[in-house]
Amino acid sequence: MSVLRSSRTGTSMSARLTTVWSASAIRPHPQTAIPRWEATRSFRKRSASTCSAPPRKTATEMPDAPRWVYRFSDKLPVQGAAATLDLIGQKGASLWSLAEAGFAVAPGFTITTDACNAYHRHGQWPAGLQEQLAASIRMLESETGRKLGDTASPLTLAVRSGAAASMPGMLATCLHCGLTIDQVERIETEETWEAFETYLSHLGWLPQPPAAHTDNRETARDRCRALARRFGTEAGRAFPASPLDSVASAVTTVFNSWNRHSAIRYRNLHGITSATGTAVTVQAMFPSRVAGVVFTRDPAEPHSNLLRVEAQRGLGTSVVLGRETPFCWQVDRDSLAIVNSPSGDAPPELQKLAEHQLGVLARDCLKIEEIFRAPVDVEWGFDRDALTFFQARPIPVPISSVQIASLEHREHARLADWSRTGRRYWVAHNLGETLPYPTPMTWSLWRQFLTGRGGLGRLYRRLGFRPSRRAGKEGVAELICGRIYADADRYTELFCAGYPFRFDIESLRSDPAALERPPQRFDAARLDPWFLLRLPATVATLLRSRRRIRNLSRTAVESFQHEVQTDLAAALEREQQPVLASLHDEELLEHFERRCRFVFDQLAAAAFLPGTLASGAWSSLERILEESLDPDVAASMRREILAAVPNPLVDRRQHLLQRLTCDEDARHAYLAEFGHRGPDEMELASPRWRELPAMLNAHHQIHPTTEGSSPPSAEDLRDRLCQMLAGAGADYLEPRIRPRWETVLALTPYRELGKHEFLRGYALLRETLQEFSARLGIGDDVYFLHCAELATSRLHSIPVDEIAHRKAERPLLLRSRPPSLIDAARPPHLFRRSEEPTGAPVHTPASTCACRMLAPGRAAGAARIIRDDALPDRISPETILVASTVDPDALPGLCEAAALIVERGGALSHLALLARQFGIPTVVCPEATDRFTNGQSLSVNADSGKIQLRDGALD
Repeated sequence: MSVLRSSRTGTSMSARLTTVWSASAIRPHPQTAIPRWEATRSFRKRSASTCSAPPRKTATEMPDAPRWVYRFSDKLPVQGAAATLDLIGQKGASLWSLAEAGFAVAPGFTITTDACNAYHRHGQWPAGLQEQLAASIRMLESETGRKLGDTASPLTLAVRSGAAASMPGMLATCLHCGLTIDQVERIETEETWEAFETYLSHLGWLPQPPAAHTDNRETARDRCRALARRFGTEAGRAFPASPLDSVASAVTTVFNSWNRHSAIRYRNLHGITSATGTAVTVQAMFPSRVAGVVFTRDPAEPHSNLLRVEAQRGLGTSVVLGRETPFCWQVDRDSLAIVNSPSGDAPPELQKLAEHQLGVLARDCLKIEEIFRAPVDVEWGFDRDALTFFQARPIPVPISSVQIASLEHREHARLADWSRTGRRYWVAHNLGETLPYPTPMTWSLWRQFLTGRGGLGRLYRRLGFRPSRRAGKEGVAELICGRIYADADRYTELFCAGYPFRFDIESLRSDPAALERPPQRFDAARLDPWFLLRLPATVATLLRSRRRIRNLSRTAVESFQHEVQTDLAAALEREQQPVLASLHDEELLEHFERRCRFVFDQLAAAAFLPGTLASGAWSSLERILEESLDPDVAASMRREILAAVPNPLVDRRQHLLQRLTCDEDARHAYLAEFGHRGPDEMELASPRWRELPAMLNAHHQIHPTTEGSSPPSAEDLRDRLCQMLAGAGADYLEPRIRPRWETVLALTPYRELGKHEFLRGYALLRETLQEFSARLGIGDDVYFLHCAELATSRLHSIPVDEIAHRKAERPLLLRSRPPSLIDAARPPHLFRRSEEPTGAPVHTPASTCACRMLAPGRAAGAARIIRDDALPDRISPETILVASTVDPDALPGLCEAAALIVERGGALSHLALLARQFGIPTVVCPEATDRFTNGQSLSVNADSGKIQLRDGALD
């Protein structure tokens, strides 16, 4: 609580250095042998006679103006390490630490996290930031003796993100900022054009990273001019005309990266709840001849007494981003003697580093370790003999095998308890496709929904079934290692008590989506002495459900339009009327409970009904085709039917997104129609578009500029299917399958429409929880409470320790790799052992493995394995993305991928619908992230259901 409400009063930096990194106060080292920045050759200050006059006073110095920018030499108006990180981020805090301790850092300043937060709240820069940025740049020009926009000795800047919590690779960095196309035209050197090309590619507007240069005749100037022509129509903002505009555009790019889909998901998965935005650190570019990273404890041998140095020629960016293999040395921490050197011939610059500078670098990095009181990794650069540091941060403490073993033991104990009560088989639930790692609050609400008494049971009763009391009381789903799993035995009790059929376990093992289809295997073990007494009621239930499903399928569209889009829309309007801030605590709690009942019981049951009927019709259709037709003919018919499914909601969304850059009315229309949605939208902790309008700036840039392909008409589909049946000699099947394919075509679009309407009410729950978080003063930590804990927390008995424990456990859960089907009687390894490889490739170069089509097509390319916590916003062409699952909202940004391989999903899932809409070949292959490895050359044939590992591998 005190951390969240710390006052911002002046204090010395040595009193604020991050106790987050060390429990005790950190003292700066009193001496350093490192040359100061002013002594470097490239940035030596000019004499007083040639220096520019001091800048005039601006809003930066005015006491009444909001302060958005702080130079490294300024006194910060905060008290305490956490408040320092909260204001200027981890990168800014480390640079302040190094500068105060006397280490050479590139001159610069930091834009606060408050500015980023204000930008996202209002959709534009806060008042005064533009003036303060200009004033700070003028001070940089005076300090370095270089001028922004100059052609003789231009000042260029590095603009980097820096949140309070580490988010490696999630946020943007822009280099060579300050260059303009007119300036580069006047300088006219290939090196400057290449720097400008780097700047343009860093602005976060390209749908995918620039391809490798294969045309030797094309120069960097040609590529820059082509990028400049595309910028105006694709970036959503004006092309930077002046040097200041160039820097401002880079700052906006970093701001936007805070709410990229990948960044939001990373924060949700890692429990980063207190950060409200990223700081932006702006520094003069240092002309490194050699640069790299020092680990004061070698990560590969953390218990040794070795320090590790990684270096490369140039700026070192390629080393940090992992694009080049650096030259590595191991140095003894005590004697500073080189223990191991890189094999092969090093360039002259690196030979000089090893012979003359490595000892100085290692010694000074150990001094930095003393400041942080923990092992650190330090980014550095040498220009001749001048050493400059760019960042220092603590090396993350590796997760110990003891922690993993303890968590796995706990999960195995839970599985053993369930097995003893007859709950043996657990299957990855399809809800995990859009909600992979729910926060405690989100899961406590969804767990209630997944019971016979909740919204799911209400839906089944509407279909004519009678969920058992046990399914109503205990539910049918649980979290295992933070992921949603369904009890395959208990799931059948949603139909009725004593249901005599069960799911085929082997079918579930190869296809977890089979859980969405009615069980077909008769289970004699379920025949107890009371079976004959229950038999009439069971038969009556099945007959009633069959009749009701048939009737509902005919009226589902009309019912949805009337019940969901009219009646429930009016109810949503009523729910939005109370001003939450005016309610007392008791009233707010009652209001939240009423909203939960409305959203999960009434709204969900009605909104999900058409999609459930479509899924049932599709399952029945697939079964008829598989039993009656040749496999190739059946597969062709499935492709034809799925290709004909329309998706008007996606078409409308893409139409508005294309107009965002040129039509303000389109922005208002998008927020009105889709403002209740957002990235990771099934997670209540994730913001909605209407909360932070500036998120649309980043959201638009990762979506394609073309709409999905139009499906064939119903008449064309009927003609094609009839021809295929006639060709197979199966005309007799048409009366059986036509009603089913017509149901699929009519109701499948309502899977997405139903989710869209449900999320309108879902956003009301987030709105109420945000009010709770404001009253409790715990920010987004409210999502690490359970729903039942709100009643006690509102009395200020907040379980702070329990919240901290739940947040600390999430990184452990992310390390788990449970299979899609778990036998609780024989619990599997839930975590990968350290000695196991990160991917088990298919056995032979010519081997193939079976897969199941979600979206048709064929493709070949290099595999890229993506874990749940590192899903990118963009992906390069000719890459086959391999992931456990993909959030449908992130899919448009990945449409450049050659193909998608996921570990679970159904043909009518939201992911499958969108993949077909964008023409991305998509297949399901269980345990794909373990089966394949990065760089393997794969050939995906979704039409035939095969993945082939081709000879060789690609980088």
